[in-house]
Amino acid sequence: MVKSHETDAPSRAPAAQTVPPRTGTAPPGGPKLLDRTHQALVRRRRNSFDRAITSRMLCDHGGLTQQEVAQVLGIGNGACVSWLLRRLARELESNRVLRNRIREMEDKLKCRRDSH
Repeated sequence: MVKSHETDAPSRAPAAQTVPPRTGTAPPGGPKLLDRTHQALVRRRRNSFDRAITSRMLCDHGGLTQQEVAQVLGIGNGACVSWLLRRLARELESNRVLRNRIREMEDKLKCRRDSH
């Protein structure tokens, strides 16, 4: 007898909740700089720093807390976001390409912020 991968049990992952936007704090196009859709960012992928980079940008430039970022991206909780940010920081120490990518995004965000 072959067992099915589908079960009648409810999914363990909590439904992603939307966080009301804070007016005037989020720079336009923050997560869009990754050229990813929200659905792609919510999906978990191995060896990808997209969610970690988005988390960092939302915390640093969007004015969101780690808990709010977790809700927006459908990541467990604020502790999971903290883990992503630590993993990103470790990777940035040795990955010049990733460092330059983040620097470029931050420069674009700074230009947009300064122009308003």
